[in-house]
Amino acid sequence: MAATHVHSTHVGPTRTIIVGQSYQRPVAEWTVHDVVTWLHQTQLGSHEAAFRQAQATGEYLLQLTANNLTTLGITSLKQRKELMKAIHALQEDAHRRRCAQEKVPSVVEPETAEFNEVESHQSFLEALHHWRGNTPSELAHVATETTPRPTSSTAKVCWQCFQSLVR
Repeated sequence: MAATHVHSTHVGPTRTIIVGQSYQRPVAEWTVHDVVTWLHQTQLGSHEAAFRQAQATGEYLLQLTANNLTTLGITSLKQRKELMKAIHALQEDAHRRRCAQEKVPSVVEPETAEFNEVESHQSFLEALHHWRGNTPSELAHVATETTPRPTSSTAKVCWQCFQSLVR
């Protein structure tokens, strides 16, 4: 679990917590041994026994809350604060890494730079007629100004070709 320090945060006069580390494996894949190594690197090795007893893995660290520290037997407010600061740094780093790995789908460029509305409309009509089980030659319907309008005042679209009747 080789680590490279990016920066560190001073907690007190003698304690420094390593933040923003670069690990060979994601924290979620850490073993108990990796967690113990991390505890010692962050100068929190005095809690090794509690973390070993809990079989704390990297996934365990990522889910850990302040209340869990009490169940581990860490009751000192100062120690809990120091541990949670280091754990939060790991959780934030893991979150950043997950977000960076999520790929945003690229925009698919069309083969032609322009959209041909007439071809698109014709293709749609052919597919619609095929779906309905008839062919365009069977329906010689074209909506024009001379085409009688539906009696309903709400119908403004031809229901066979879906073109606007209002021009």
